[in-house]
Amino acid sequence: MTRDELLNQLVSIWDSCAVIGDDQSTFLYKLANREVEDLQLVDGRIHFTLERHGGLVLGSSFADLHHWVVDPETMTKWIEGNSKRRLVPTSSKIDIAELVSRISIAVEQRDPDVVIELSDGALQVKIAQLIPDGGPAQTCTDRRKRLRNALAVELTKQGLQVSPKWIIRKTF
Repeated sequence: MTRDELLNQLVSIWDSCAVIGDDQSTFLYKLANREVEDLQLVDGRIHFTLERHGGLVLGSSFADLHHWVVDPETMTKWIEGNSKRRLVPTSSKIDIAELVSRISIAVEQRDPDVVIELSDGALQVKIAQLIPDGGPAQTCTDRRKRLRNALAVELTKQGLQVSPKWIIRKTF
């Protein structure tokens, strides 16, 4: 049986098959409009993999892969297993220690490329230039949090503190 013939058989019986377990809202149009992967007939059962993008839409860098089995004899279908596929590459690693050093030097030198001097003499870190907003929101938030925590430890040694708004002031 050719791939097209097997796919046609799958599509023709899909809605008539009883679901065993959770079908994850896999409707016929999702088979017809997507690439059905690894389609094969094994011992009279149709096996295939379907890539689902629900997690990706919600911000994940992975797509879920559902591994289906359809039994034309018993007219049943079920998801035999799940796996994941990375669709978006991971963000490049950042060197927190290097950024802490760079900010510490910028604070001492009042470097306008890294900090803004406020009217009360405090400094505000230009965090968006050091860790840009682009990319996954959670990655950006986590990186900034790790940097602020590491910077707080370093600035404490100099009698300074950093606020959640990236404002650096002398400790009283």
